[in-house]
Amino acid sequence: MDNRPVTNFSGYIGAHPEVTMLPSGVVKITFSVATNYTTIDSQTGNTSEQVQWNTCTCIGEYAKTLSHYLKSGTFVVIQGRVLLNQWVDKVTQEKRSRTVIGIDSCTFVETVKRTPQYQAEESEQPAPQPKATRAPAAKKAPVQKPQTPVYAHDLDDDLPF
Repeated sequence: MDNRPVTNFSGYIGAHPEVTMLPSGVVKITFSVATNYTTIDSQTGNTSEQVQWNTCTCIGEYAKTLSHYLKSGTFVVIQGRVLLNQWVDKVTQEKRSRTVIGIDSCTFVETVKRTPQYQAEESEQPAPQPKATRAPAAKKAPVQKPQTPVYAHDLDDDLPF
């Protein structure tokens, strides 16, 4: 049983995801997701907006699938496990660590920031051609059903009780 902490969060992908091939031939994808949160100063009561960058990684077939769809500016909802990478710095010989989210599930909605470059690319695409439509059919007058009252003694009385 995997007892590492599970986390869920959503945000926008920062830079384009980094896709690498491991020596074993397995695909690995790594990207950062920005999440916003508000802090309140307990002494002054002032609020401030903070941004936290979460490094996310995935390995295997799921990473290969994600690499086809994710890009900078994509809004994602991540569910994953909190991993702690630890190492010793080769220069300073200090112990270092970094938290990474191992992706279990990634739901994404494609949203692209409206930058001038994106708008230029969008305007270069040919305009969609209008679909041929048929002329609207003439409206028929609604057929009115005669209203006849229903009485209890008119109902079929074949009930066994």
